[in-house]
Order: sequence, then structure tokens, then C-alpha cells
Amino acid sequence: MFPRSAPLLALLAVPLAGGCSPEWTFDLAECGRTCGDGPFYLIDQLEFVVESESGALDGFDLDDNLADCDTEDGTAADGTPGIDNQFGAIWDVLPDAVGTALPVALEGSLRSGAMMMVIEVVAPDEEDGPVGLVFREGDGDVLVGGGGRPLSGQTIGLVGDDNVLGTAEFAGREDGTLQTSGMSLTMKLEYVDTQVAMPVVRGRGTFVPDGEGGLDVELGGAVPLDDVMEVVAGLGGDGDANIREALEALLPFLVDVRTQEDGECDALSGAFRGHAVPIHLYEPS
Repeated sequence: MFPRSAPLLALLAVPLAGGCSPEWTFDLAECGRTCGDGPFYLIDQLEFVVESESGALDGFDLDDNLADCDTEDGTAADGTPGIDNQFGAIWDVLPDAVGTALPVALEGSLRSGAMMMVIEVVAPDEEDGPVGLVFREGDGDVLVGGGGRPLSGQTIGLVGDDNVLGTAEFAGREDGTLQTSGMSLTMKLEYVDTQVAMPVVRGRGTFVPDGEGGLDVELGGAVPLDDVMEVVAGLGGDGDANIREALEALLPFLVDVRTQEDGECDALSGAFRGHAVPIHLYEPS
């Protein structure tokens, strides 16, 4: 079991295994099934970050640009400008079936194991060396507690050797918080009886020890419009035609991030807030 009060910086002082080095830059081909000895965490709670009644919009500045793509960036509750979280900003104008069903689908996917996201912390021997995260797809049954959330300390398997959902690069540490950038991540969940895989690019995140061995997590990133539209086109049956048509007409006008710095505005930004519990990783013999 992990120490309940272990600070994140202590957990990050983990020696690497195999072909990884202090200059490791997410060369997953060298790292194999896993890279290092963890620690490992399982996302047990995740929710969309939406605009508050006061107009504050939390999230991340993904493009270092206060005004771009003919859209207005948000301002966080602490006054930070330039927030890219378009999905959270338009939440109130989304069709009710979407705004209601998406949070339920997200929570249900975590409980059922349809969205089993394992976070692997990778760090070099040197305490002040570079740090990274690998997001991996878990496998097997998820043990949940009385509140329906995955339990801490359980053992999780991985979906074969091809289990990488994404990576995040070290960006900085401050007051025990690990900050990451350069995040690429595929989020998988079940929505309206449909398996959805959403690629998140240009992502950023913060990971803060919760004092009980887990992590408070905030994630932000952009989803290419083409991928959003592909998911929308496949949602539901004939009865959802009006919802699909409404989204297909609305979303192209709301892109606010460029997937390439010198490219066109072609993605929708969003943000999540959640939690991760420490777990053990099952390694087949």
C-alpha cells in the first residue's frame, strides 16, 4: 500500500527501468509494456469544468494567446485570463440531451471500467530531473466502494502491450504540484450506447497530492473538430436526428484552438477536474 501522507515529490523519486534514461522523451518503443516502477494511479472521478454562474471559467491557457480564432477566451475564478475551455463556456447552450447525458456517461464509464485510465508517473533517479506521465488503458474488473467510485489500493491489469492512451511532459513543480504540458491523450467512454474515443491534443494538467495517497487532477486540452463531428454523426438512432443536426450546425463556429501553431483554427477546447487513487499494477508472469 502507498503511504497515506506520502508527498508527490517523494513518489516521483523513482528509478527508471529498462531502456529509459534521465533524458527520456516518451520513447515508448524503448520502454515496453511499462516504463519504470510507478507509482500508478487510477482515475476514479472526473467531471467537466463549466462556466460558473458568476461567469468565471476555469481551465488552461492552451495556446498562450488571449484572443485567437475569433473567439473570446475565459477568465478563471482567480482572475487568470486567456482560459481555453470552449466546451465549458457553451455548456448552457448545448442540447439538454447532451448536457445531461454526457456527465452521466462519464461517471458510468468510470464505474463500469469502460473508461479505465491508469496514470503512470515516470521519473529519473535524480530528484530534480525531468518527469513525465504515461496514461494507460486498464483492463479487468473495477472494485468500487459504497459511493460507486473505484477503490484505492486495488490491482489493475493493462490491455496488452498496446495500452498507451497518451503521454504528458514535465512542465514544472510548485508547492508539491506537478504541472505537465505537451499532453496527448485518447479518452474512451460509453455515450448513448456508443463507444467513443476522443483524441485530446495540446493538453496541460496539474496533479496535486490529496494528503491521503491520491491525487487531485485537472486536465485541459483540445479535440480536433473532425473527430468531434465524427462522434456526433454516430450518436444515437433516428430519434436523435434533431440533436445531431443542431450540433453539426453549431460546433464548427465554436472552434477556438489550433492543433498546429501555424495552422487553422480547427479544434474545440475543454477541461476536466477529478481525482485519482493509488493502485497496484498487475504484471503477468
